[in-house]
Amino acid sequence: MNYQIMSAGGNSNLTKREADILRHLSTGLPIKFIAGNLNISKNTIKTHLRNLYKKLGAADRREAVEKGRELLKL
Repeated sequence: MNYQIMSAGGNSNLTKREADILRHLSTGLPIKFIAGNLNISKNTIKTHLRNLYKKLGAADRREAVEKGRELLKL
């Protein structure tokens, strides 16, 4: 399932994995633990975070979580 969002550049989609990571971000866990929970590397998490920040128009984790709450009802 992809999540449709509006961004500065037009419509974008969050992938299921990006949405999963966004949900985990809202728990406040460090990247290391999120990576362990999802069985992926920290570098993969960081790549997804860069994509998330860009799609959401967020500058940092806090802003991404705030926007994610609106989008995903976190």
